[in-house]
Amino acid sequence: MLDAVISEKIVKSIQEKLNSHDTLNEDTIIKIFLAVTNFQTELSTQCRKIYESISEIIEQKIKKELETVFYALLLKRNLPKEKEALRIGAVLLSWCIYGASVDWQDNSSISAEQYIKIAMPYLLNGMAVH
Repeated sequence: MLDAVISEKIVKSIQEKLNSHDTLNEDTIIKIFLAVTNFQTELSTQCRKIYESISEIIEQKIKKELETVFYALLLKRNLPKEKEALRIGAVLLSWCIYGASVDWQDNSSISAEQYIKIAMPYLLNGMAVH
């Protein structure tokens, strides 16, 4: 039951930020990151002890839901890639966004918006950033 509630809440959080016409781009990644950080902040504020005790479950659910969202967005782009390549890309994006949201929550003093804007060149260009 806990799994279902977490999944429903994170999906609702993301859906509130996106619309059905959104494609995978910088703006969409920012919206998804902000949805995740808002969800985690809300959850950790409302029930801190419970949040800490089930953080591994929360992590797995968020990453799985993000993977689903990113996979759907990658499919929309009609990239000439195999589905397995798109799935791998979705996994990488989901883990990156989740990891960044945890780092923001635990280690950052700047706003979530500032954080993701600083991170965006690395997400979009990888190691080619100078």
